[in-house]
Amino acid sequence: MKFAGELRVRLGEVNALRLLTAPNRPLQALADLSYTVNALPVDEKRRVEMDKSIVLLNDALETCERIFASPVPLVYTRHTARQGLAACPRLLLPSTCFMCTCYEYHRGARMKRLQVSPES
Repeated sequence: MKFAGELRVRLGEVNALRLLTAPNRPLQALADLSYTVNALPVDEKRRVEMDKSIVLLNDALETCERIFASPVPLVYTRHTARQGLAACPRLLLPSTCFMCTCYEYHRGARMKRLQVSPES
């Protein structure tokens, strides 16, 4: 809600609503930016340079969306799983020892509070 409120303050109610209800917010933001740049009272050369920057942002956005939407190949998934299993003993042994130590400490403290011997 903080994001929506800040958008309403900075952009106005109509523009914020258009951006918030857009199916693709980053693309809508770039379109709004392009419309704003075209409405600026600047010379043509500067407007073209600003438009080139917006096009570069759009290209980067498309690349990120393509990477995000593409599935991970099964070969990479299997390789990662195998590497994870190979590294598992090195990673899990210290954490398992730590958790057992903590458990035994808290179990002993609880038994002491209840004044029960650990054997019973």
